[in-house]
Amino acid sequence: MKPTLIVKVEFLPSLLQLRAGAWAALISCGTLGLLGGAMLPEAHAQDVSSATEAATKTAGSVFKGVGRRYPSFHMGLDFMALSTPHYSANRAVFGSQYSFWGEYWPQDAFGVKGIYASQKYPDLSNASLSHATTTLAFLGKYRFDTGSDWHFTVGGGIGSSDRNPPTGTDLKSTSVLVTEMRAGLKASEFLWLEGGVLVLDGHSGSGSSAARVGSTSYGFGLNFGF
Repeated sequence: MKPTLIVKVEFLPSLLQLRAGAWAALISCGTLGLLGGAMLPEAHAQDVSSATEAATKTAGSVFKGVGRRYPSFHMGLDFMALSTPHYSANRAVFGSQYSFWGEYWPQDAFGVKGIYASQKYPDLSNASLSHATTTLAFLGKYRFDTGSDWHFTVGGGIGSSDRNPPTGTDLKSTSVLVTEMRAGLKASEFLWLEGGVLVLDGHSGSGSSAARVGSTSYGFGLNFGF
């Protein structure tokens, strides 16, 4: 009996050492898990911050996207796909209807625009004759920030329009109200594809010599900006 008791007594410390080692291993694994879990959100936040900073560096804004945009200048050419005159002439579809324009945006939402438009409409009684109209206008513009590659603008202003009838020598020249609505999609860093509506409205003379001047045009074009 004595040898047996000695063996059991000697084996007891070994069991205690194994259990202590197992508990130590479990505590170490738990500690590492807690530390790793706490570090994962921080690492994820750093990745998101780095991606956001990289994206906003190319956003064209002050303070890497945090502040307002840099002032920008744009110029473009529009082709009027459908244009309806506000006087007795036929509407023009993909005819000699175009406009050159330039925009300056000193702020994110507000800008100014200048337009030169040239339009020709076939006469109602004789299609070989045409009414030629040129317009020079200046507008104030407002831009809606969508936070994407799309942008939408509206504008209004005044201009001077000259209408040259096909017969007679009277040149109908008058001031016109100008309004426009446009939508654009960014195709590259300096190029946008745009389309919209341009309305010119006015009249010249008084009494029997009064005549309408202006048109409503739907067009599309290219916008180059920097």
